Amino acid sequence: MVSFKSCVLFLVAAATAKAAVIPDNAVPIPDNAVPIPDNVSAIPYGNRGDGAVYLKNGNGIIWHVSAGSSCASVPDWLNDQSTEYSITSTYTCVVFEHSDCSGRIAQINITNGQFKPVPDVGGISAIECFFVN
Repeated sequence: MVSFKSCVLFLVAAATAKAAVIPDNAVPIPDNAVPIPDNVSAIPYGNRGDGAVYLKNGNGIIWHVSAGSSCASVPDWLNDQSTEYSITSTYTCVVFEHSDCSGRIAQINITNGQFKPVPDVGGISAIECFFVN
């Protein structure tokens, strides 16, 4: 028999578990998007990062959010100030700008040095990346 206390604990745990939230105005992920392999990564270049740059969620999508933006309060998005990366593969990305978190498509390509993933037009607050077949 399940006790009342264990039911309450389960409900509290379920209510407090955080799930990744995608903004309503996000560009839809293409049907042919495939998960990003575990051995593919992007790392901070220089000292602008405060830790790991990308947070990969259960769908194989990786996210980056820079600090101080209107998108930074979205739950489960990593918040740091890195804008320069060493990229080990090519990504198709949806980029959210600082001002309104609006989404637009951009390509992030392989690089071995300093690299800003997209032209800076008013500040980049987040990038959502996925492989496309």
